[in-house]
Amino acid sequence: MIEFVDVNGALRGYCDTIFGNNVVDGHTHWHRGVSSAELELARSGFETSKNFLVAFVVCSHGEGDKVDLSCFDLVFVLDQELVDRPLAPYMMLLKEKFCNNNIRLVTGATLEEGLDFFAYPGLLYSSVRNQVLQDTSTTQKPFNFECLLGLQKPHRDMLFRMIKDKDMLSDTLINYTTNFWQTNVKFETIYRSAELDHYEDPTLREMFANQTFNGYKTYPNQPTFIKSVVAQMVPWQVYNASWYSLVAETWPNKMAFFTEKTTKPLFAKRIFWMFGCKGMLAKLREFGFCTFSSIVDESYDMIDDDFERIKAAYESALRISNEDPVKVYKHLQPELEYNHYLISHRQRVEKPLLEYIQRETEKHYHD
Repeated sequence: MIEFVDVNGALRGYCDTIFGNNVVDGHTHWHRGVSSAELELARSGFETSKNFLVAFVVCSHGEGDKVDLSCFDLVFVLDQELVDRPLAPYMMLLKEKFCNNNIRLVTGATLEEGLDFFAYPGLLYSSVRNQVLQDTSTTQKPFNFECLLGLQKPHRDMLFRMIKDKDMLSDTLINYTTNFWQTNVKFETIYRSAELDHYEDPTLREMFANQTFNGYKTYPNQPTFIKSVVAQMVPWQVYNASWYSLVAETWPNKMAFFTEKTTKPLFAKRIFWMFGCKGMLAKLREFGFCTFSSIVDESYDMIDDDFERIKAAYESALRISNEDPVKVYKHLQPELEYNHYLISHRQRVEKPLLEYIQRETEKHYHD
């Protein structure tokens, strides 16, 4: 018998569909949402159990409390973010934190490849929560692009300067602020299209007017993806007013790391360009999504130099903006429909993670 223990709801938002699945040989039992306190109360039973014990636990950036999982035969550590440090010492940190040498890491991206690491874009997939698709199709939109850049970063600076240099500020809905997460940096608006006051919710307008915006601030007035915070909102009115999305992801280079910034246009059936590291479109295709090379020049995705890649991506977007957007969307409708279907289909996108759990569990169970 194999017992799976979901410690502190680690699988919530990650892999809901695997509960109830007979992961190995049909002989499994699930303990869902076991708190740390409950784990301690049940420890003696686990320690004397003759069953094969597998734990799931969340750990983001190596932070959080130490949890003694020494009685488990295998531990899956789930991190929806990324590992931006050398993998070997990070794995040692996890082994010490969870008192277990049989650690398997599942995370969005890492700087290095590793035998004990499985790349799974959990943040990309789990962002599809509590949302209902809204119809943004129309034959008239006042702006070609939306570019809600968020916090200041080098690759976003590059893109913003290009928009200014091409005299496209009046044709692009933009919001760009200083990065208040950095030391001694105050929140300030770098640039904000005045028209956003018309398209965004009054609460957001007030945040920007008072210089109090925080993407992680609770926002209970609208349905969001994972939880009720501003960063998880889908800007439907902005989408109604613009044709295309310029997506400047969180990480500018080295790692193809996807967040809700990419989820939103995929879910909303939008055509978009990626401004991040080399190979992000290729990675999306690897995950099964469609990109738009039948009509969009996507050669920028394989350019090594950051500046040249961003420049080529923006020039590609400008070329499409000269075409009839209704015809462009009609041409790409099959790809857009499939992207929405795929990112909304929980069982399908979770299948690679379930298969990885199965493989690793079977391998250790039968050893």
